[in-house]
Amino acid sequence: MVSEALFVMIHVGQKVGHQRNLEHGMTTRSWGFPRKQDWYGRRMPDFAVLVTGAAPRVQPEEWKAKSARMVLCKVQVGVYEGTAPHWPDEVVEERVIYPYRLGLEPLAVLDDMSLGPGGPLSAEASEAARRSGTQQGVGYLVAMDPQPLLDAAGIDTHWAADHDVPLAATPGVTIEQLQGRNSPQRGRRGAGRQMDPAKRKAVELYAEEKAVTHYEHPDRAWTAHKVGKPYDLRLEQPGLGAVSRIMCGAR
Repeated sequence: MVSEALFVMIHVGQKVGHQRNLEHGMTTRSWGFPRKQDWYGRRMPDFAVLVTGAAPRVQPEEWKAKSARMVLCKVQVGVYEGTAPHWPDEVVEERVIYPYRLGLEPLAVLDDMSLGPGGPLSAEASEAARRSGTQQGVGYLVAMDPQPLLDAAGIDTHWAADHDVPLAATPGVTIEQLQGRNSPQRGRRGAGRQMDPAKRKAVELYAEEKAVTHYEHPDRAWTAHKVGKPYDLRLEQPGLGAVSRIMCGAR
């Protein structure tokens, strides 16, 4: 019986922009790579593992002493080439940065998993995740028994016998599970930060216009000057010498 499956190992950086892309990818069930690998279009992995929370630019022995968060996904669509911006940083820069994309079904988040012999990854898979982090997050293929990952995720299936993962038996992935120290949505109060850059800009412009209308009302007699970030408006009352600054929008 076949006990191995084909995995694409992907490292996700810890910066806010990388974590925003991770949340967006899990929400839209997709992932992207910045440059082409020779396996694209030739082999379709069974699973993808996105590893985050451990810095990769260290020696292999130091890497294996670390732990990390792992997001286990089933690959639903093989690598295809995207032609339009999709990721938050692509939308901001109005260009395609990650043209080579996978369709994914997120299965589970595994927190604080060892990257060494005591963890659910084979030595080859762990090293592939580290290499991915040193190469701009490109995906590396490895063959590995998925059972340790499935067991760690609490997914009740026997891969060697079934060669399948019933989605109804998986816990799935939520944005709350992905939030951490460098998450774009920090804290638990209020509505949080708008993840979509285009929507965030629209909210900021709307808030700015509403503030101008409010403060320039004849009953208030302020003059509002649009000055940009870090302050959106400078308010003045002629003859009084009073000056105030306010910020608008959804930061």
